[in-house]
This record gives sequence, C-alpha cells and structure tokens, in this order.
Amino acid sequence: MVDSNPHNIASADLATTIVQISTIQGHLNLGAPAGIPAMPRQIPPVAPLVDRNDIRAIMTRHLREVRSLLVLTGPAGIGKTLLASHILAGTGGGQLYADLAWSTSSLLGIRSGWLRALGVHRDLVPDDDAENRALWHTVTAQRAVAVLIDGASSAEQVTALRPSTAGATIVTSRRPLLDLTGAGARRFDLPPLSLADAIELLRDALTRAGQPPQPEDGTMLTEMAKACGGLPLALHLTAANTASTTPDNRPPNVLECPVSRAYDSLSGPLARAWRLLTLIPASDFDTEAAATLLDTSPTQARDLLAALHTARLIQATRQDGPTPIRWQIPDALKPAAAEARDQDEPIDQQEQALDRLLDWIRPAAQWAAACATPYRSTSQHVLAANRSSPDRPELTTPAALDWLADQHDLITGCLQTAEDRGAFHLVIALATTGWPLALHHLIDPQRWFTGDQAALQAAELLDDTEAAARALDRLGVWARRTGNHNRAIDYLTRAADQWALLGNPFRQAESRRRIGHVHLAQGHIEEALEMFEQARSAFEQIHSDQGKRSLGLTLIDLATAHLAADHPSHLAPYQDTHTQHAIAAAERGYELILAHAPLDQTSQARALVARGEASARLDHDDALDSLRRALGLAEQAGAVSVRIKAMSALAETLLRLGEEDTAAAIMIERHMLATGLRT
Repeated sequence: MVDSNPHNIASADLATTIVQISTIQGHLNLGAPAGIPAMPRQIPPVAPLVDRNDIRAIMTRHLREVRSLLVLTGPAGIGKTLLASHILAGTGGGQLYADLAWSTSSLLGIRSGWLRALGVHRDLVPDDDAENRALWHTVTAQRAVAVLIDGASSAEQVTALRPSTAGATIVTSRRPLLDLTGAGARRFDLPPLSLADAIELLRDALTRAGQPPQPEDGTMLTEMAKACGGLPLALHLTAANTASTTPDNRPPNVLECPVSRAYDSLSGPLARAWRLLTLIPASDFDTEAAATLLDTSPTQARDLLAALHTARLIQATRQDGPTPIRWQIPDALKPAAAEARDQDEPIDQQEQALDRLLDWIRPAAQWAAACATPYRSTSQHVLAANRSSPDRPELTTPAALDWLADQHDLITGCLQTAEDRGAFHLVIALATTGWPLALHHLIDPQRWFTGDQAALQAAELLDDTEAAARALDRLGVWARRTGNHNRAIDYLTRAADQWALLGNPFRQAESRRRIGHVHLAQGHIEEALEMFEQARSAFEQIHSDQGKRSLGLTLIDLATAHLAADHPSHLAPYQDTHTQHAIAAAERGYELILAHAPLDQTSQARALVARGEASARLDHDDALDSLRRALGLAEQAGAVSVRIKAMSALAETLLRLGEEDTAAAIMIERHMLATGLRT
C-alpha cells in the first residue's frame, strides 16, 4: 500500500515495492530498499610491498583455513595498514575499513556506517547500541565481508566492530591486545625491514619521486636507511624530503609519522617519561637508571616503561643477564622524542634529571668496580665505606663485572656528559671504573682510551698530579693492548716521573713493571727482565700487603719473561737456567699472592700457568696439576685471556705426553674462546 500523504513519500515499513500505475503529479522520493546488494570497497589503496611475502602468505592462509580474526602489531610507521590492505584487497563480499586512531565517530556510528554501506536502509539502522550490534551480526552472518580495524587500542573496540564468524577481520595495533587471544585471535608482530630491503624501498621510492639514485649514492642510501630504523613510513618520508624541490637536509621527522598519535595519547607522566629518557647518554638502559632519571621508585619506573613498551615507543633490547631487562628508544623514534623533549620539557627539569643520573652513576660504578677487584687498595677503601649501606649489596666478582659491562655505554656516556658540563672530578672518577673490565679483557681498549684521555685532561685542568699519573698509567696499558708500544712506553714513563715527583715509590715501581710488559710484548726480553728486576727491588722494600701483592705479580712477570727467553724464537731451545728461574719466581709469586691477596684468583691462575709451563719443560710430574688448577681459577675469576693461555700450555703439555685427542679437544675449545674474545 501507498501512504496518501501530500509529499508522495513512501517509507519502507509501509511498502517494499512501489509501482507507478499512472502519471504522478509532484515529486516521489524513494529510499533505497534493504535488499539492494552493495559491494563496498573501503580498504585504502595499496602501495608496493617490500619484504613481507612470508608473513603475508602465513596470514592469508590463516584467514582462509584457520581463523577469521588476526591481530597485526608493531610500532608506528612499520607498515601494518599496508600489509593488512594487501591481504584483504582481493577478498569478495565487501571490504570495510575504520581508522580508530583518527576517527571521531563512536563505535556505534562506525557500525551504522558499515551497515548502510552494505545496503541496509538508514531508517532501518537502530540507534540503540545492543540492537545495532545484533543487526550487524545478522547482516554479516549472511555475507562474508572483510573488515580492517586500523589503530585499535583495546580489545573492547575490536569486539564491538568484529563481524560475525562468516567475515574475516584484521586488526592493526601498537599494543599486543592479549585479551583477544581468548576470542580466537592469532597475533603477528611485524618486524622492521632488513637493511637491504630498506635500501631497496628507499631506492624505489626515490625513483618514483623522480630522483633515481646514482651508482655512487650507495653509501648515502645506506646511511639514510639506517637512520630510518627499518620503518617504511620513515623511508617514504625521507625519499619525499630528498626529492623535494626545496631540499630539507634534516633527518626524517618521525613526528610527521603516526608516532605523534601515540605520543599525543600518552598521559602526563608517561609523556614526561618518554621525553626525559632521551637524556640517557647510552644506547640502552635498565630500570634502575630510568628510575633515577625520572626521580621515581623502581616499581613505578617499571610500570612506566611497561606502558611505553605497550605503546611501542620503547623496545626491550635484552631480557637476561644481571639486569632482568634493558630498554631503548628505537633509533627511528629518537628524533621525535628529542623534539618533544625540547618543545615540552623545561630546560631546568632536563638539567635536574641529568644531575640525578650523574649523581647516581658515580657511586654505583665505583661500588661495582670495587667488588670486581676487591684485592686493590682503592677498592678496599670503597668497600669499607659502603659495606654497611643497605643500598649497596656486595657483589661477587663475576656479577660486578657483568654489571659494569652492562652499564659500560652509560658510564662512558656520562663521562662525556660530565666533561661537557665541566664536572671534571666526575670525569676522573668515572674513568677509573673501566679498569676492572680492562683487567679481564671485557671491553674494547680503543673505546675506553678516549675516556682516560678525558680524565688526563681533567686532571691537568684541576692541577691534580695524582689523578694525572693514574690516567697516564691506564693510557699506557690501553696503548699496549692496542699495539701502540712506543706510545705506551711514553705514557708509562711520564707516569713513573709523576709518581717520583709525588714521592710514591710504590706507584713508580708499578709503572716500571708495566713498561716491562710493553717490552715483553715487543719481544725485547732483556729490557723486560731489567724493568721487572727494578720493580722487584722496589717492591721488596714495601712491607704492606699491597706491596707484597705487587711483588708477587712482579715475580710472575719475571717467570713469564724467563719462559719467553727460553723459547726457541729468542735463544737456544729450553735452556735450563731460564726455566729454573721461571719456576722459582712463579712458586714464590704464587705464595705471596695467596698470602696477601687471596681473592685475586686471576693472579693465582697466572702464577700457576707459569709454574705449570716451567714444570712441563723440566718434565716435573706436577705440571698437569698446576695447569688444570690454573684453568679452574681463571674460569672462576672470568679471566678469559688467562684461560686461553692456560689451555695453550695444557694442550702443549698433553701433546708431549702423547695425549693427542685430549690436546686437540682443548685446542678446539681454546679457539672458540679466543674467537669469542676477539668478537
């Protein structure tokens, strides 16, 4: 039937079909009936997809065979929307899209729009949320629509928009949305592009932008790709900036990417935390450092970091080791965070945060360094002063070395920051904390060399002769380890002269002993023996435990030099005189170390290696026992270089005894250990 109203309007609840029988005067307005089939195509246009074939194939198979709900996670700009669009672009039954990050519509409004797009008359779309959702499920149960829910922040949003089981749904989010697992969702985490694929994408984007790169641009493309951190959106922005008619040489501004949405959605404390974390002068950081910088408790810092990780604004770099987890701001997001910091964080707040970090790192690093080398006199002073503090639990040597190795980037970064701020006493204090790692060959000498150069300059500016002498000693050792023997002798000679001016014969003898090490490394055996003898004479006049320990170390050095002199490459093969001197010096050195520095397992191991090697050359029965004990002590102390030397001597001794298989196994293990040390 037709309503006889003067406006000639027929509503769908009164008639499903209207037939014109004769001429109708006036206007007749017809609403689209509910049964008109609609085929919406709302999925965003797709661009070329790089390095996503494997994950695309897996997700497509899951949609077709296993599950109808997939969650694609990853940081902003990683290409989640593009990949999802590629997967859903070929599906039939209609394609629906909603960008929850930008949309101002309610979930009810989004569903209503989708129902109208599927052909439901607007007058039949309920305003009541429950009725609207029921109609949505009814309609999507009858046709297999594909839905892309972009930028979801909660499982509730997905539940409200997900179609009936007949439809396929892909959800993109920066959050894991673990609550959807119970709803049968399968989650995929989208990784950044590899460097090679990032370069390929950048090259393609530049070509399409009308500025194809030339063969000589390879280095530039590599640097640009690295700066973008494998984020496709940052790569496209970089290509657009590079090809612009008004060149802009600044790095990709990630605030132009969807990162800004994540930052704008943060609460005040979270936004402040993200801004301030950019002040940490290291590639990564742990919860304790973050808590200090943010002036909060470790528990609160953990919560803040977890929330930033959920928002994909920081990432975990490691989840094992002495610190349970370490964090970093991805390289591609650092410009955005730094810009937000400069815009929104007052300078005085930034300065106070840095002050807190510097005030924390110095005593923490000195405490760990003291625990790593408890036999040193300076360490004993630190341990005695802090042992009763509840904030300073005493660490074993391996644990202390692990902590120092973990915080090495932070320590060197804070050293540079302190130098820039003119905090020269802090520069000197931080430079000394690398020494335990140097003793155990756990850090790159060339990298720390610059830190000790800064400490030397700081000491000279402060007219601190003692600090300058200590820095010269360390610089000499670093130079020896990097093969700069002439420079090493120069530094160590200057250090010995400084100690002489200060009237410190103990330190002067230590510097001369180190000069002997340089001569030994060069193969100048006679010069090394002379320097070691001078140091031995000086240490014999010092009756403290520290003096006796240094005397023991010098005797071990003498034993090593005598063994080198007895080597075929220097003098006649295996002269008994040098070997006898070596075994006597090693035995006495071992006894002194054991009596006056019982915690110094590394030096004990060195003494046993020298004694075992000499005993083997003299065919003594205790050679194997000494070398095996040396190997065990070196392993306990974490002294990799001493372990390698002990393994070499042990394998050589076993070969002399005819145990080729055992010797071969030890040499294979030694090779693996040495390879790891070089790496």
